[in-house]
Amino acid sequence: MINTFYNNKKSCRFLFLLLFTFCLPALASFSPSEKILNLLKNQKNTQAFQLANASVIDFEGEPQFDLAFALAARAVGKYHQAVFAFERVLLVHSNSIDARLGLAITYYQLKNYKAANTEFLLLSKYNISTKLSAMVTRYLEAITKRTLEADGYWRSWLRAGLGTDSNANNGSSDEFITIPQLGQVRLFQQSKEVNSASYNIQAQTAFIKPINQLSTWYASASLLHVGFSDELALSKTFASFFTGYQAHIKSYDVNISLFYRPLWLDGEDFLDYYGAKFGITRTVWHDIKLGADYSLSVEDYSKETYLNKQQSLLETWLEQPFYKGSHRFTLRLAKEEASQSTDDFSARDFWGLGYSLKQTINTAWDYQASIDYLTGKHNAADKIFNRVRDDTFIRAELDFGFQYTAQWRLLAKISYLNNSSNLPLYEFNRYKFWLGAQYDF
Repeated sequence: MINTFYNNKKSCRFLFLLLFTFCLPALASFSPSEKILNLLKNQKNTQAFQLANASVIDFEGEPQFDLAFALAARAVGKYHQAVFAFERVLLVHSNSIDARLGLAITYYQLKNYKAANTEFLLLSKYNISTKLSAMVTRYLEAITKRTLEADGYWRSWLRAGLGTDSNANNGSSDEFITIPQLGQVRLFQQSKEVNSASYNIQAQTAFIKPINQLSTWYASASLLHVGFSDELALSKTFASFFTGYQAHIKSYDVNISLFYRPLWLDGEDFLDYYGAKFGITRTVWHDIKLGADYSLSVEDYSKETYLNKQQSLLETWLEQPFYKGSHRFTLRLAKEEASQSTDDFSARDFWGLGYSLKQTINTAWDYQASIDYLTGKHNAADKIFNRVRDDTFIRAELDFGFQYTAQWRLLAKISYLNNSSNLPLYEFNRYKFWLGAQYDF
């Protein structure tokens, strides 16, 4: 009796150990798929991918997990990993609409348009909703367009609008200023604040020529004219010409460009601004990007030649997704050198900070907010005031956009500019409001 109990006890213990060994993974944890999808739903893409990546060893091969892993990988730009995971799902469930759609979109994001076209065509044969069918049609049309664009393509738009400007000439709010050698001097009307209604017309065209899947050559030209109802306000005409080359080299995005931006005031030549710019960007942690832009430029004035100078500007920035868009933090460092040593008072070294936020409200509405801060002393004493000028400049802007149709876009912009200085002549406040529309060709 004792032996029988002992033998039964050993058998039970062995059976328990056997069941414990085979059932432990299922008892220890459930598949994290639902948690990954919830993180993605709450825009926590990085956390979702981290959880998915940490769970690969235990759950890879399970269709539900592979689908969640693929969506998380795609959300943080790991497109190749996403492709493999979507394909694993389709090997088990070849009719999975979610996996087929995810694979098609990922191929499109990889610019593998041939493979994307194949997947979207397969998806169009499924029994899918009207909304999804419309999405598939839009992607197929976009693929056709991108395929035709391989030989180079044009992008052009025309923009016009009306607004108001509280200080069109960046003038002073003071009636008089004190000059050391002359005493009190009354300012000219054009040097004071001029509040005026405004209008502007702008046209831009660009030609983009892909060299291969990793590099592109481009050129653009634009013209902007801003006019005012008040005769004292100086009309402004800006032109801009760019040409450049951009490429993806290993894990870096590189951009090199040349630019020329002339400015006319009241129809007369005022400034030629030209130079070169080099930029480099890298994704350093999942969906966080770090970048640096360095430019060398020349300011060449038609009449006020004492303002001529050369400028070197370094901008470093960090950008990351945020809610339904992205935000960027920028640090700027600049050094200016007057063309003539006797004109050092016109040049300065400065530094600044910037922040911008881009958000999509829905399929039609979006907005962008930005604020910039710049400060620095000039290199020599001002010739009028016999003091070194020290300025701080702040600019804040808010842009709204509404996509009315595929070609028409409605726009609104509010701006605030403030320049504070130890020399009163150079201080100003300025508010601008503008409403307009843009047509894309």
